[in-house]
Amino acid sequence: MKRIFYGWWMAGAGSLMQFVQGTLLLQSFGAYFAVLRDDMGWSKTELSGAAAMHQLEAAVLGPVLGWFLDRFGPQWMIRIGVLVFGAGFMLLSAIESLLSFYGAFILTALGASLCGFFPLNVALIQWFEKSRARALSSMQIGMAAGGLCVPLVAWALAAFGWRATAFASGVLIIVLCLPLSFVFRHRPVTLVLVALGVVVMLAGTGGLSSFGPSAIEVPTLTAATFWTASDRRAKRVQKRALVRCIHRSLRVPLAFSSRASRTRKSSLPA
Repeated sequence: MKRIFYGWWMAGAGSLMQFVQGTLLLQSFGAYFAVLRDDMGWSKTELSGAAAMHQLEAAVLGPVLGWFLDRFGPQWMIRIGVLVFGAGFMLLSAIESLLSFYGAFILTALGASLCGFFPLNVALIQWFEKSRARALSSMQIGMAAGGLCVPLVAWALAAFGWRATAFASGVLIIVLCLPLSFVFRHRPVTLVLVALGVVVMLAGTGGLSSFGPSAIEVPTLTAATFWTASDRRAKRVQKRALVRCIHRSLRVPLAFSSRASRTRKSSLPA
């Protein structure tokens, strides 16, 4: 029985994380706004300021996220984002003023950015050459499906209050999403290209694994062994290229020298 390609496990984990984020934040925060307006007496203008800050935060944080992802990879960013995301909801349950609401919402939005659409897609893209679009679209199913649970969040707000719902949401985010975040890896140790796809080595497992119908079985290699072998192969390729270049530039003299040497040898007495 063939094992499931590891990238599909990442796609499934990302879909579940997107489902949680869509259910508790992106799809249902309008319900929070309605309850906060009635309970705290804030106007729609004051509440919409939080949404404006969210967009500003995304614009400012985007280049920083890109640099961090390139330098350190998405796995740690996703894990930290889950903790910040959950802590933002817990802080939201304790707000008493408009300023504290803005701070809690910015913290929640920051955590959602660190473990949301951008880093999840970057992590997944590294694992697919074939079926990349299918993997990305599969992960986005969770975000769309999150809208189906908005009535459940609205019911919790009415039945238990927005403070209890927000705190429970923070706990739920950490309990569900933190284990899922450990499924993600930055990129394979190396890629072995085959006709139908890619064979992927799991980073941090100390070995080489091949998965899925598009993979081939390959011998086990450690990361150190692989890079040592790669360096030796690169040096051999360089030497061969240099020899070919010298041979082409000195082809005639070398041929003449070879014939002269054979002539001298044949003229020597036995």
